[in-house]
Amino acid sequence: MGRGVTMAGRRRDDGQNFIMLLADARSDEGKRSLEALLKAAGGRASAMRIADGLQVVRYLPGVDERGSDGRG
Repeated sequence: MGRGVTMAGRRRDDGQNFIMLLADARSDEGKRSLEALLKAAGGRASAMRIADGLQVVRYLPGVDERGSDGRG
């Protein structure tokens, strides 16, 4: 995990695990880390801006952003 990114794991009430990342995109390194995380997630993550230069990324392992489990 790159600089400027903080991670916390969580479990929803329905038992689905997800990971929340706080990305400080005010620096070039933070921007590159955020872009790399979103690319690596391959559609299973979404980012939301919460303040100037700060974004929260929600990542659901094994589930894409449309809610599909990827099994076709």
